This record gives sequence, structure tokens and C-alpha cells, in this order.
Amino acid sequence: MYAGAPLSAPGDEKVGTLCIIDDKSREFTRQQLSLLRDLADCVERELFHHESQQTLIKIRDNEQHLQAVLHNVIDGIITINHTGIIQEANPATETIFGYQLEEMLGQNIKMLMPSDIARQHDGYLQNFQTGGKAKIIGIGREVMGKRKSGETFPLDLAISGIRRGNKNFFVGLVRDITERKKSEKALVKAKEEAEQSTRMKSEFINMMSHELRTPLTVILGYLPLLNNPQKLPPAEVICEIIEDIKVSGNHLLHLINDLLDLSKIEADKMELHREWIDINDIISGILANVQQKATGKNIELINQVTSCQLYVDPVRIRQIIYNLLGNALKFTEQGSVKISSSLQSGMLAISVQDTGMGIKEIDLPTIFDKFHQIDSSSKRKASGTGLGLAITQKLVEIHGGTIEVNSRFGEGTEFIVTLPIKEQ
Repeated sequence: MYAGAPLSAPGDEKVGTLCIIDDKSREFTRQQLSLLRDLADCVERELFHHESQQTLIKIRDNEQHLQAVLHNVIDGIITINHTGIIQEANPATETIFGYQLEEMLGQNIKMLMPSDIARQHDGYLQNFQTGGKAKIIGIGREVMGKRKSGETFPLDLAISGIRRGNKNFFVGLVRDITERKKSEKALVKAKEEAEQSTRMKSEFINMMSHELRTPLTVILGYLPLLNNPQKLPPAEVICEIIEDIKVSGNHLLHLINDLLDLSKIEADKMELHREWIDINDIISGILANVQQKATGKNIELINQVTSCQLYVDPVRIRQIIYNLLGNALKFTEQGSVKISSSLQSGMLAISVQDTGMGIKEIDLPTIFDKFHQIDSSSKRKASGTGLGLAITQKLVEIHGGTIEVNSRFGEGTEFIVTLPIKEQ
């Protein structure tokens, strides 16, 4: 004997049968069959209740998972209604903008925007909702945000539109890209500096080629006049030739020495041979050597250096002073060049001040760069490698000192070298 009532799950899906089985044949009354159906209905209700419970558990699990994601994601997530009022925001939004959640809820999203963007925001919303062209919504772009402190900062913004019933809602995803922008800016700057360095090196090589070729051309040009004993020029002409060759040779030697000094400094192989010297003796000797050049240009040399004992390399100190005085005389057409000294907290400050052409403000930050020459154009009259100040700075620093420059274009320049008095 068998009797059964079909079982259906929610949605009218057939899942089985509630049945009665016996080994004896019998007939069921209408009441018994009705009771079987009632039992089947009870089973279906239990099945529905169990499935509902499982569904609720899954919903709760999904909600907890979603909340965990929203609370731990590094991007800010903001929900606003059709008028721009903030409905929801996650913790990352608080971190990004500096507001607590309760300070944002119920407020217009414009509080998180600079004033110029805030003024356009309502128009963006209206434009989107009336079927116009979207400016931000559904597109995504970089915009500026405003923190609670008033600070503005760059952020990536992506907005999606959502329809609930007959109302529009919008979900915005924001990411603070301040650090990314800094990195991009640093990368661009590094690229520009690398390109500038390459250009300066190229200019330096071209300039050095010209500077080295010029004295060699003078020397080699005179040789044919002197290599035939039967056709020598008059004695006075020979003296002029020898003087020109001497000047060109000294200039060539100076260029080569500059390159060798820079090479040693760059390789950290520049050695100092220190001894106690009186700085006034060193400078007085240098001034005596350059006096003729100053007189020839009608420039007054002023010595206001006081006697002071320094433990330094006298050869390199002479090189430092020669470079500074040489530049002062080279770029001064009239007036004076003054060198003075003063004591400053265990340091001796040596100033070389001129009334020359001065240095443009734009050139001051790169004045000590090894591949940089002030006015490297074809109009530049003063010769040289342009390495003098770079070498001078390195020599001063190796001695434990500092060098700085003050200048006004068209009025003059002052270099100040500060050296330690005590042994280093």
C-alpha cells in the first residue's frame, strides 16, 4: 500500500514527496488523505522556514563582508542623494578629508570641495539628471578636494549614478593622490635636471674643445716662423712671439690643471698638505702678483685682511684666492676689488668684493655647478673653462669651510669664504 503528497519548495519547485507505505493493501478515506496533505503542508512550511533562515544567514554574512570591505578599503566611498546631501561615508573618507562621520552626514557634498568647484557642482548634478552631457558623473577625473583644515589637495574621483524608485542617488569613489603627484613632479624635475645636465656637459665639451684649441693654434702658428735659422724674424718680433707663446702655454696649462683638479676631486683623491700659515702673508703675495693686471685696467686693489694663523694647505688656499681675485678682476671694468677678513665664532671669513658686472639672480643657484658657465653665449668675452668656482667650492669644503655669493647684476659681486682656524 502506498500514498503520497508532493512537496514543493518556495517558487513551486518540486523537491520530493511525503509518503505512507505499508505491506498490506487498504484504501484511504478522504479525511486520511486530507490529513496527509496537511502533514505535507507542514513539511513545506518547515522547508521554507529553513531556507529562509539560510538565506538570512547568507544576507547577514554578505552584509558583514561588505561592511568589512567598506571599513578597510583605502579609498573614500561617499553616497549622496539627488540634491547633493551626504547620506553615507566610510572611515577612509574621514581620514582623507579630516571630518568625523557625524560632521558630514546630512551636509552638502560641496563642503569637501574648493569654492570654485563647489560653485559648479549643482550644475553638474542638474545637467546629469536632465539628460545633459556628464562632466564628472560616470566618467571619472582628477579634481581638487578640500580638507577640514582648509587645505586643498588633488584626488581621483569616480562617480556612479543609482536609481532607487523614482529618485537618483550617487556613489563617489575618491582617492587622495597627493603623494603620487609629488612623485610625478619629482620625476619630471629629475628628468629636466638630467636633460639640463646633458646639455651643459655637451656645451662644456664644445667650449673646452675651443679653449684648448685656441692656445695650441697660437703656439703651432708661430712655429713655422722659428724653425728656419736662415729666415728668422727680427729680435723684437721674436720677443713678441715668445711672449705670445708663453701666454698661450700658461693658459693651456691652466686649463689642463683645472681638468686634473676636478678629476681628483670627483674621484675623492685630492690630498691636502696642511701646515700653519699666516693668511695675510698668502694674500699679500697674491695681490702683488695681480697688481699689474689691476693697474692695467685702472682698478684699485684694497687689502683689509688682518693677520691670522690657519692650518691649511697653502697651495690650495692660494688657488682659492687666485680664482676669486682672478674672477673679480676679469669681470670688473672700473672701480675696485677689495679683499677683507673677519673672525666669526672660531672661523675666519674672507671676503672678495668687486664693483663689476655682477651676476643675474637666475644664475646664482647654479654658480658653483661644474658644467655651468655664466653667459655661455657667443657674446661671452672672458675665456676659461668655467670650472674655477666649482673647484674653488670643493677645495673650500675639503678644508671644512663654506663659500657663498652675494651679487646684484650691474653693481658687483661678493664671495665669502669661511675657513676653520683650529686644526681639523
